Amino acid sequence: MTLGERMVHYRKRKGWNQSELAERCGYEYQSRISMYERDEREPMLEEIERIAGALGVRPGELAFGDEAPARTVEQIAEAIAQLPEAELGRVAALTVDLMRRPRA
Repeated sequence: MTLGERMVHYRKRKGWNQSELAERCGYEYQSRISMYERDEREPMLEEIERIAGALGVRPGELAFGDEAPARTVEQIAEAIAQLPEAELGRVAALTVDLMRRPRA
């Protein structure tokens, strides 16, 4: 299942149309949601977080789904290294935040 297909699934589970999701994400137009759902445009990490928050799911669940394979530290580091420069600061901030959270 693609990111766009997961967006459709979670949006419909909420009973929302694209305009309602766009509004809850703070987007002026639903066309952005439409392009993401058709996999014509890929959202940046910040947008995935915003959309996931509106849908009430974890960003990783929206981005990768439940079928995402477990990844090694090396695979994760390689994927991060391939991100655009603009995304690296966001990944670093998320990592620091996760490390500061108390463990269960």
